[in-house]
Amino acid sequence: MEKALALIKTLRLKRWYINLLVIAGSTLAVLVENINTVNVELALRVFTVTIGVCLLSSAHYAINEVLDAKTDANHPEKKNRVIPRGIVSKTAVVIMALGLYVIVALGLIMIGNGYLVVIFAALAVAAFLYNVPPFRLKDIPYVDFILEAINNPLRLAIGWYAVTSRPLPASLFIALWAFTAFLMSAKRFTELRFIANKDAATLYRKSFASYTEEKLMLAMFASSCAFMFTFGVLTIRYEKNLLLAFPLYVLFMVWLLSITHQKKSFIGNPEHIFSNKLFLLFLFSLLIFSIMLSTLPITLINV
Repeated sequence: MEKALALIKTLRLKRWYINLLVIAGSTLAVLVENINTVNVELALRVFTVTIGVCLLSSAHYAINEVLDAKTDANHPEKKNRVIPRGIVSKTAVVIMALGLYVIVALGLIMIGNGYLVVIFAALAVAAFLYNVPPFRLKDIPYVDFILEAINNPLRLAIGWYAVTSRPLPASLFIALWAFTAFLMSAKRFTELRFIANKDAATLYRKSFASYTEEKLMLAMFASSCAFMFTFGVLTIRYEKNLLLAFPLYVLFMVWLLSITHQKKSFIGNPEHIFSNKLFLLFLFSLLIFSIMLSTLPITLINV
């Protein structure tokens, strides 16, 4: 039983909430296509691809833990993961991950959607290039978080194309990519501050040999500027009412930036986001307000 639970830990089920982006993508597509009634077939397809992304993500996490076992031993917290501690074997984790890949592939065959096959393949290729030697792009400064950041817009695209074949707006894809790049560079920043030792940080992740707090702050600034710019383009092109929420989005970004300077922030440990209830309340309120502005039958502001 202990080994079974340890195997499950490598799947990082607590991070499945990130895959709500699939449902968000489907919801946006339903609104764009003016679908008033969601039939059982559509709901089942969205549910299936959401579970598929969850399983694929968990397979990636498991493989990542296998490949990072040696370097994780140099991290103050990650050294306590089940593989570095020897609780489960790498072989068992790899077999479990391969089984998940097969399940996802079979699900895609059943759905028979070419768009989804391509995007799922893109997720798999990105994870392969990111984790597996000799590529292992996670060891290259800046490339590491820029490549990792593409996973979220791909999740959104999966939800979108589960509903429609209409092209996903490029500004939406790039805005989410830039925002995730901000989060990933912030994660590197918090990790560097948490480890608090350049040599130890480099042993954990080679890219830290080139990183400094100043460089990562500049990366956060650049990616946040890219996000706000593309979000502005998206807003003016598709929903001008969202300009009324712009100050709240600025506050949201500033709040995130302040969280990166906390000793124990959920930026470095995404599964801990639920411990910051005030931030979650603000995020939920911002989403509700944005949806309300987007669904108004009239334009409140023009440019």
